[in-house]
Amino acid sequence: MTDIKLGQSIAGSFTSTKESVDNTNPLTAAYFNEYDLPGLDSFRQFHITLQLPAGSTTSTTLELIDAATGDIIAQSIQAGTVTLSETTFPGINYKIRVTNTSLGDYQLSLTDGGKATSIVSPHKPNVLDNHTNSLVGTIGQSGQYFSLASGGAIELTDIALAADSQFYGIGPSATPGRIDSLYRIDPSLDRSQQVKLVSEIKDPQGNNLSSSIQSLEFAADNKLYALGYAAEGAKFYQIDVNTSVATTLATLPQSFLIAGDLVYDAAKQSFLATSLDATNTSNDALWQIPLSNPAGATKIGMTGFTDVYGLTLENGQLFGYTAHVVPGGTGATRIKIDTTTGAGTFDRAITGTQTFGIGGAASIFTPANELVLNVVNLGGATTIGSKYQGLPQGHTIDLSDYTGRSIVADITTISSATYTNQIGFYVVEDTIGTIKLADGTTLQPGDINYAAEAVKNAAFQATQTETKLGQNLVGGLIYAPVVIAQGTLTDFVAKNPTNGGDGNAIHAYFNYIGANSDRTDHFRLLDNNKFGFEDMYGGGDRDFNDLIVTLNVRSI
Repeated sequence: MTDIKLGQSIAGSFTSTKESVDNTNPLTAAYFNEYDLPGLDSFRQFHITLQLPAGSTTSTTLELIDAATGDIIAQSIQAGTVTLSETTFPGINYKIRVTNTSLGDYQLSLTDGGKATSIVSPHKPNVLDNHTNSLVGTIGQSGQYFSLASGGAIELTDIALAADSQFYGIGPSATPGRIDSLYRIDPSLDRSQQVKLVSEIKDPQGNNLSSSIQSLEFAADNKLYALGYAAEGAKFYQIDVNTSVATTLATLPQSFLIAGDLVYDAAKQSFLATSLDATNTSNDALWQIPLSNPAGATKIGMTGFTDVYGLTLENGQLFGYTAHVVPGGTGATRIKIDTTTGAGTFDRAITGTQTFGIGGAASIFTPANELVLNVVNLGGATTIGSKYQGLPQGHTIDLSDYTGRSIVADITTISSATYTNQIGFYVVEDTIGTIKLADGTTLQPGDINYAAEAVKNAAFQATQTETKLGQNLVGGLIYAPVVIAQGTLTDFVAKNPTNGGDGNAIHAYFNYIGANSDRTDHFRLLDNNKFGFEDMYGGGDRDFNDLIVTLNVRSI
């Protein structure tokens, strides 16, 4: 079996021997090949294309398979070109199987669709609509959006992502009368074990809550907080994820009518929340709820939109989603929300949504027995240069989609290191780090002279605490980082151009592990176009804050 990676295209051929795809059914014998797609470190969209020779009329099957369970995730059957578009879960290994009833050659391509992000449903369930066939959402690490839903009669009202990468969801139990219950969701487990009931939610005295919980969110302390709807007013809770005990922290003002969504603002140590407003039931309000004094919640202002969910903070900017006001089309709308006035403005329409099934326990989700992750590629589309940054060794500024465009970058570096470090960016030819010299010779990470040539050809650079504005980049090129630990780029070329020696030597550390003499990853993606660096040989304390570089890349 052959490995295949995102961005790779493989020429294959169906062999001369028919084999049974299903060992229990010899009638399914066909020509087939399988390819391993190793697990990635983030949710990624990708597109699989199987191209047969021109004029081919045979029916071909293309399948994406969970390597651990053998479950078929997606399948496409047709003549000629066959395609699939799917999303990978972090750390899950897959197989791609191509099957045909006739001999012949083919081309299999796996293209990257960007970091997978998701939107919440245009219509989120609440206590008034019986929780039927809706999607609910949360915000993950580094501005990724996740939404989950069941396809059956029992629906989750909201989900939140904890620091241990497990989702927690709120939804009804099997008890008649809809008693809110807490669920733990772990997509990395076997499908029959992914969703587990923690227990029905009770107050500290063991009684059922008087309200229906609508929104969940973890704060910086990794404690779970929630908003609920009750006749006497909205409630703000803290929920123990081990016992499902909900402690009431505050009853919110009467004008906070029905909760929309909740997001934690670490900078202000407060929650931001949307709600249907008693003064204007066709307009959601934005509220601030201080974590230290939830009873002191204040209404910031009116958003100008209804059904505002999926709140997220991106570099201090608040965004949300609504089904309303999509200029020139249908679908969900992403809006910007001013956190000082509450006013919302149109950002862009969200289209191209994909779904990805992850099984849920039949006793909890019936009858469809499925959760759905709803995803759309926002990250790659909105941040210039971040196209492949969710991939391993993807800490590059990729401008390959901007050929002929004038691009500039503002570069800011900060450091907490004792070493004197310097960062530079050099041009690579592809996602594996190939460089081309002036005479046309190409070098790959690990080749003799790679380190020295890459450093000598750095297009721009910065010291460990510096701001450089308006650095000119070339549209169409890919820029990869290199950090010199214990010196400058010039020092490295003069003192250690082979990048050898132990931890006492000056070293160049690359995005590509094969170019690092300690074979260690020294970079972490902190956000789009923001990288953290570890400057110690062998990985040191792995805090990745010895140098942090942020690039604001824009087209002019």
